[in-house]
Amino acid sequence: SSSSSSSSSSSSSESEEPAVLSNAAKLRLPDDGHDDVKVVSWAVNEGDRVESSDAVCEIETSEYSYDFQTNEGGIIAKIMKPNESHVKPGEVLAYVAKSEEEGHEILAALSEVAASESAPEPSLPEDADLELHAFLHALDSDMSRYLERFSEEGFDSMAAIATITKEDLVAMGVKKGHIRVILKGVEALAHPENENENENEKEKENEK
Repeated sequence: SSSSSSSSSSSSSESEEPAVLSNAAKLRLPDDGHDDVKVVSWAVNEGDRVESSDAVCEIETSEYSYDFQTNEGGIIAKIMKPNESHVKPGEVLAYVAKSEEEGHEILAALSEVAASESAPEPSLPEDADLELHAFLHALDSDMSRYLERFSEEGFDSMAAIATITKEDLVAMGVKKGHIRVILKGVEALAHPENENENENEKEKENEK
């Protein structure tokens, strides 16, 4: 079967713009030699229908202000630069859809792009130990922020974290409450079989 010849050339760079967006009509800021440009206010809202050459927003440069006119008729699908935004030449001010259906497709594609670009919560240092990250995250989702600091100080693996002391944690500026949690977690790592026994002993002591 010669079907194998259809090599997946479509999977080029992942950050490639979805076809819906690259084909959509866009209102772009022209390059008229001004770098510091601001959108003062929009005269239209998302969902409004515009005709070609309608003034859609007021643009302010360091020298003058002017009304930005659309060269596309259609529906304002998404305003990318809200009021008071600073804009660079060539940046997209808004997407204009030919139909409501295309408007929905543009919004869906934009939210897809946003989702793929938004990094997972605190991005890990490149050489971070994933097991260590999972350990800290399991103790408290807020702990992940210490990962980079731990790595800098050499506590960059589970084996290293098992040797961490209260003094180390204090020196690294870890919060008091978090120090307790981390030390307890480290102790449980070192003696997993004792954890339940310790709990039982504590309960017995409390009963006395």
